[in-house]
Amino acid sequence: MKVLLDTNVITIDKDLVQDSLLLKWSDFEDSLQFLAAKRADLVAIITRNQKDFKSSDVPVFTPS
Repeated sequence: MKVLLDTNVITIDKDLVQDSLLLKWSDFEDSLQFLAAKRADLVAIITRNQKDFKSSDVPVFTPS
């Protein structure tokens, strides 16, 4: 699939889940995405929901 050529797939493990819970973000899935991106040293997060990433020090962009 072409999408996999431009995408990283990141493992979510128990440590990542525990660390995400400690962040106490309003949206747990967003905290998982944020910490997974940091762990993988990604340059950006792409989401339709930028407002929930206000505390992110990883740049956040919309798909457009």
